[in-house]
Amino acid sequence: MPALSPTMTEGGISGWKIKEGESFNAGDIILEIETDKAQMDVEAQDDGILVKIYKDAGAKEVPVGATIAVIAEPGDDIASLGIPEPVTKGSAAATEPEPAKQAPAPSSQTTKPVPAPAREKKVTSTGGSKADPAQVFFPSVLGLLHANHISEAEAILKISASGPKGRITKGDVLAYLGVVSGSNIKELTDLIHSRERLDLSNIKIAAPKPKKEEKPKEEKPVVQKPKIVINFDELLTFHPPRRK
Repeated sequence: MPALSPTMTEGGISGWKIKEGESFNAGDIILEIETDKAQMDVEAQDDGILVKIYKDAGAKEVPVGATIAVIAEPGDDIASLGIPEPVTKGSAAATEPEPAKQAPAPSSQTTKPVPAPAREKKVTSTGGSKADPAQVFFPSVLGLLHANHISEAEAILKISASGPKGRITKGDVLAYLGVVSGSNIKELTDLIHSRERLDLSNIKIAAPKPKKEEKPKEEKPVVQKPKIVINFDELLTFHPPRRK
């Protein structure tokens, strides 16, 4: 559930404009959300596929940060895509400290290591802009947040966004966790943004070439042809041949 205003803590779903399994483009309206003050549309920030809907139309009092749906990137294999478990807690997950966990006793069975909480990592910034509270996270970003015990509300408040229109990317989360350098993410983002438009800064306007002086055209003398006057009466007059 995106936060459509700074004071919004929960909202309801008026209706979904996209069905499960359907694709959408950036700018398409995905769903309508209603609060006690207004009813607003949620637009897609990028192209994607609506994989799963957790909160159907008519759902009320859904806390901000709770999972209402899962979307995938274009070209993802939905059949083999691991759908994360929905987050039921809202913004409270970002403020309430997690209880300290004791290290498990050694076991003969092989267990999958659990990533450390995000606050134990060396936090770096990508130098991006403030995250858009109305954005819908991609599964790759959402899975990385859940694996590191970061709620969606906490990510919007604490992670700088380098994606278009305030979107948090996977690189932003990795930089926040200290796994990668934030400066590298910023340099790559700046390079991509610099090539989105044609750079005309190195183009100089050439000075106009001086006009060549045109030589005056020589006027040719007018030659009048002699007029030939034809007298038809004279032509029609019979002239007998002269005798020698």
